[in-house]
Formats: sequence, C-alpha cells, structure tokens
Amino acid sequence: DEMWDDDLRDYHAGNPVIAIPSRDVLCFCDSSSAAGVHELCQVIGRVWPEGDHLISRRLFRRNARRWLPFDHLS
Repeated sequence: DEMWDDDLRDYHAGNPVIAIPSRDVLCFCDSSSAAGVHELCQVIGRVWPEGDHLISRRLFRRNARRWLPFDHLS
C-alpha cells in the first residue's frame, strides 16, 4: 500500500491502472491517460503470446487499497 499511496504518487494522480501480464512485468499509468491505458494493452499483447509465468490479460485499477478489474475500451 505504501508503494502505491506514497512512493509512486508522483507518477499517477491517485488512480493507477496496472498491467501485470507475467511475474516479471508490471506496468502502470494513471487511469485518466487514454494513451497510457492503450500502451498497457499493447504490453499485454506483446507479452502474452509467448510469455513465461503468465498472470493476467486484464487491467486492474486501485480503489480503496484494493485492486479491481478495470473495464476499458481498446
């Protein structure tokens, strides 16, 4: 929680969205950035076909210290 609420606060406006397609790839942006969300989807698309230790094709948003699925239009 401290990492997202304090340490990385300068990199998002309090509404981070993450892509975590595999155990060694984590990318994030602010949910208000359409370009950032698009790039997160692109990362998933590049990692997923041949990735190792895959986790999820979905994006997640942070809300009240919880990670929830982020629904978006690609």
